[in-house]
Amino acid sequence: MTPEQLSNSTIYVTLEPCCHYGKQPPCTQLIIDSGIKRVVVGATDPHSLVTGKGIAALRQAGLEVSTGLLAKEASQLNDHYNYFYQTGLPYVTLKQAMTLDHMLATK
Repeated sequence: MTPEQLSNSTIYVTLEPCCHYGKQPPCTQLIIDSGIKRVVVGATDPHSLVTGKGIAALRQAGLEVSTGLLAKEASQLNDHYNYFYQTGLPYVTLKQAMTLDHMLATK
């Protein structure tokens, strides 16, 4: 889509857009350059490079930013990501099968 087509658009995101350079350019800059005028953010990013800075960059560029829409649901969609950046530990899920006599399968 062209910036003209996006000029009155709203983008809805579950997680605050990133504002730092890594393997990809910052999401905030792509949103600003796209011509989108309004951003609705479900939850702030717990990553220390981003927390609040993505929202601030969008507002500084003159975009209307709303936060907290369905925050609980948005946060649940990013449980594994949030857990890692809040605790520094990986989110681990274990699945095991046990027989009726409490033995674990070896194969």
